[in-house]
Amino acid sequence: MTGHESPAEALEDRRRPLYTIGQVAELLGTGQPAVRRLEDLHFVSPVRSEGGHRRYSREDLETLHEVTELSREGITPAGIHRILELRVRVRELEEELRTTRGGTPAPTGTGTGTGDRHP
Repeated sequence: MTGHESPAEALEDRRRPLYTIGQVAELLGTGQPAVRRLEDLHFVSPVRSEGGHRRYSREDLETLHEVTELSREGITPAGIHRILELRVRVRELEEELRTTRGGTPAPTGTGTGTGDRHP
């Protein structure tokens, strides 16, 4: 937490590294080795604490959840990477469209359904 950030603001920050690998594994219903493997496959890059421990953000957790769901559906890691890239691009294009329209919200049904999970 920075000197200018309240505790509530710190908790609202989706990119703040708050979770340990054990907590992430538990929340995902998987083991720590599986979480490490997803890191090795470059789906997330957790911050390291001063002691060298992995710290994951809520954004990382959301990404890992989506990756594990896609993997359970039989999609390969390369396919999952491509899906994530395309979802980011769709969000960028939707934002560009909103800007072009002068802030008018995009028509219903154009969202990716994933929230804002990926960098």
